[in-house]
Amino acid sequence: MKSYIDKGHLAPDELVIDIITEYVCKHKDCKGNVFDGFPRTTPQAEAFDKIMEMHGAPINLILSLEVPDEELIKRILLRSKDSAGPTIAANRSSGTGSTFTKLKRPS
Repeated sequence: MKSYIDKGHLAPDELVIDIITEYVCKHKDCKGNVFDGFPRTTPQAEAFDKIMEMHGAPINLILSLEVPDEELIKRILLRSKDSAGPTIAANRSSGTGSTFTKLKRPS
């Protein structure tokens, strides 16, 4: 997972689904969870629905936060100053991930 993150890429669906499956299996008695940034793709969403149903915990609430693209770019660029650098920030906002849309830097 780290190698994908370090490059600013999304991890493959299979890897993400395996991690979530393992988490859900280990936390069966949990009263609820918040998954930030997951699912990011349709295959992840479909797998998540099946995982939760298998464990008797169907999804009963989804929260979607709408944030303007300009604000997201600002946040990514600020984050990159402290960690990955501008190349990674550009990858995160350039549409290299299958669910990202191509964004323009704010003026």
